[in-house]
Amino acid sequence: ATAQGGARSASREVEEVRAALAAVTLDVGEAFICTDLDGNDTVSANDMRRLMARLGLPPSSQEAVVREIGLSRTGAMLDLSEFMRLFTPNPPIRDLQAAVRRYELSKMHSSKIVRKF
Repeated sequence: ATAQGGARSASREVEEVRAALAAVTLDVGEAFICTDLDGNDTVSANDMRRLMARLGLPPSSQEAVVREIGLSRTGAMLDLSEFMRLFTPNPPIRDLQAAVRRYELSKMHSSKIVRKF
């Protein structure tokens, strides 16, 4: 099952995650690699919790984000495009396609990226 990404306005907690990711990664593809710690090309609720803990968000904010982005359901996952829709404000399609290409290239060097956190 996949989580639901949407265009609705994001909560303060999701905006905090966006800002924190933007401060420590080059692009959303790199942020996805840092979040997808097991390398299965999806992000689970536990992956998001680990990321948010590393970014310094308190557990209550972590749970709020997990619920808001639809990962609180059993088996829910985000793929790269859903992650991008949620954590990149209004990405143009050309940027989405470019980020996917950068993600594929970056994945080959993911051990260097994950060490940034």
